[in-house]
Amino acid sequence: EAGVDNTSFPNFQTGGIYQQVYAGSSFSGPVTITQIAFASNASFGSGAGTATYNFNLALGATPAVPNGLSTNLAANRGTVLSPVFSGPVVATLTATNQFDVVIDIAPFTYNPADGNLLLEMTMNSPAQFTGGSVLYFTAGSVSNTSRAASPTGASAGTFTDSFGLRTRFT
Repeated sequence: EAGVDNTSFPNFQTGGIYQQVYAGSSFSGPVTITQIAFASNASFGSGAGTATYNFNLALGATPAVPNGLSTNLAANRGTVLSPVFSGPVVATLTATNQFDVVIDIAPFTYNPADGNLLLEMTMNSPAQFTGGSVLYFTAGSVSNTSRAASPTGASAGTFTDSFGLRTRFT
C-alpha cells in the first residue's frame, strides 16, 4: 500500500535513539503538550499484545525540516531539547490503528515560531512484547514529518527516511 511503512523496522537496543521532526506549520500557534500517543498497526505485525517500553523522551524546537534530518543525530537537535519523560510505559496494543501507546509527559510548551518540533526517544532497554516477535506502528510518508534513527546507538547504523509515526499530541 503506497505511503504505508510495511518494512521491517529495526528493534531498538539499549541506547538506541529515535528522532521524528514535525513541521511547525502543522500547529496553529503555541501549544502546551501534556501527552503523546502512537497507534499500533492493524495490517502488519504479530497481532495484539502487551508491550513494555523503557525510554527517555525529550522535545524541542529544531531548524531541521521534514525530509531534512541528518544521520548526525546531534546536529538535528536545536539549542534546547527538554526532557519530558523517563521510565517504563506498559501499553495494551490492539493492532487496530488506535492510539494505544499513551505517554503522559511533563508539560512542554512548543512555539512554531521557534522552529519545527523535534521528538527524541532514547531506549533504556529493549521493548518487550507478548503478541509475537514483530511489532508495527501506523506510519506513512507525508510531507510534514520524517524520522532519523540509530537503533543501536552507534553512528554506523544511523538512517533517515521520509516516514513518520502517526502521532497524537494532547
